[in-house]
Amino acid sequence: MRTLNHGVRSPLVNFLTSGD
Repeated sequence: MRTLNHGVRSPLVNFLTSGD
């Protein structure tokens, strides 16, 4: 479950940081 969370959080955070 941790891997899945990280896999979804990685692109999510990257998109937020990139969009900001």
